[in-house]
Amino acid sequence: MPVSYQKPLEAKRGGKPHDFKQNIADWEATIFDNAAYFSVFAVRPRRRQQFPTFAEALAFIREQPDSRSYLIYAVTAVGRTMIPDRDKWDQWLEREKESKLCPSK
Repeated sequence: MPVSYQKPLEAKRGGKPHDFKQNIADWEATIFDNAAYFSVFAVRPRRRQQFPTFAEALAFIREQPDSRSYLIYAVTAVGRTMIPDRDKWDQWLEREKESKLCPSK
């Protein structure tokens, strides 16, 4: 299994998506925090849908009988993307909930 650099609960907040001096974990968290929408993509059957929040995208996937074939992309307004690791979806969901409770944007 590939090594994951994602640290949803430990990564810094308030980064800029165009600051490439950040480490990988912080940059991916920055993209997630600044996402304009979350795109859900399934390979078979080919399907794509957009959701305003990660929680909505995750709820949609969990309702699907073939949920293992879906990916979620966080997409910023300028088109930068990141794919949250499936094994850490619950941590990404927690990060989103924390940011909604105490927005710092």
